[in-house]
Amino acid sequence: MSKRTDLLEHGSIGKALITLSIPSILAMFMNAIYNLVDAVFIGMLDDTAALAAISLIFPVFMVIGAIGLGFGIGGASAASRFLGEKNLDRAQKIVSTAFFLSLISAIVFFILGQIFTIPFLRAMNAEGDVFGYSVSYARIVLFGGIFQILNMTMNNIIRSEGAAIYSGIAISSGAILNMILDPLFIFGFNMGVSGAAVATAVGQIVAFFIAISFFFSKKSLLKIKLKSFSREARDFLEILKIGTPTFIRQVLTGVSTFVMLGLITTYGDEALAAVGAIVRLIMFASFVIFGYAHAFQPVAGYNFGAMRFPRMYKALRISLVSTSIYSLVMTIIMLLFPKALIMMFSRDPEVVEMGALALRVFAISFPFLGFQVMYSTFFQAIGYGMASFVSAVARQGVFLIPLLYILEHFYQLKGVVLSQPIADYLTLGLTIFIAIYVHRKLAEKERYHLECCSDGVVVEDSIL
Repeated sequence: MSKRTDLLEHGSIGKALITLSIPSILAMFMNAIYNLVDAVFIGMLDDTAALAAISLIFPVFMVIGAIGLGFGIGGASAASRFLGEKNLDRAQKIVSTAFFLSLISAIVFFILGQIFTIPFLRAMNAEGDVFGYSVSYARIVLFGGIFQILNMTMNNIIRSEGAAIYSGIAISSGAILNMILDPLFIFGFNMGVSGAAVATAVGQIVAFFIAISFFFSKKSLLKIKLKSFSREARDFLEILKIGTPTFIRQVLTGVSTFVMLGLITTYGDEALAAVGAIVRLIMFASFVIFGYAHAFQPVAGYNFGAMRFPRMYKALRISLVSTSIYSLVMTIIMLLFPKALIMMFSRDPEVVEMGALALRVFAISFPFLGFQVMYSTFFQAIGYGMASFVSAVARQGVFLIPLLYILEHFYQLKGVVLSQPIADYLTLGLTIFIAIYVHRKLAEKERYHLECCSDGVVVEDSIL
């Protein structure tokens, strides 16, 4: 039995969650650094149009992340499962296939991005300096996106082999280099917005070479080889069946952000810069929850599969409490210090005032984000894929996108700002409804298991 399996099956639930969540949260945190640091340094230019410009390109980062996470999580899940079955040859095929599929997708996205950058910005109502800055930033970011997609794919697979520390080193190296290069290129070389994009791209390229070297070292069981690229549909499906829901959720987040920012452009550069800063702050705070969710999923899934219901419920309870406390703390910080947070990105008085007010509105639903994400992850972990998919896409898709158009029509900018918290509360209600249904089904399954397999003896209270 591997150390990982032993930890999942017999180790302390709290220890398992902490052990698995730290590298996952670190990975999400470092990926968030790229976007956050760019915005902070560009804000020092005291050019609201520059900050507004990089805000418009934020949906592009979301789609890049969607592709990388889709192949990364799909490939890592399938590879770890085949490694557990001692099927090294199949795991090798999965890893190589996931890598080369992500490479092909990254190149295609880069080409399409270069072709459609200007039509995209026109659709976002960009004009003047904002348009010019956006084009410069996007062209370079799209090139760096090739390496970001590959990095996200490889680092998920590296963690699935148990080499979380190595993955952390690769991600951290790129993020730290980006922080060092940003002021050098933006101010030292007087490159402005383009300098931020170059620094990001260089950081991703360095992280790529660190990550890929793992697969050519003795540390890795699995190697990336072109000859191992599978032509079998079953291997494609193994990657896509787990990766596609993640991809769709991330793309919907990008689409809803695209719609939101596109509507806000009509209210001026200050409004766009303010909301762009808020989106980054909310995303940054959310990534800790999503990173934790990646660790919670295997703990819940393994114990559900092993019919260890008390351990599964305990993992859910700890996760709900932990992420809810974190969400509440972040909410308090956003409510108490909104101006200080916005001033990290801009000193423009209008941007700060507008951003501080909007951040308080966005924050009122944040206390329940941990609850929503943990249950969506829980549904996926125990095989209720449709429940997970519905609860996940409702927030950024089914509820948010229509609300943005409807409320903007009636209440203008205030309507756009109110859309996210209203969508969050609607999603919360839907998640609670689905959770009640799922818990009833689990109770039936647990009773059946106890009657058939455990002589009716309950070792530990398993009721949530």
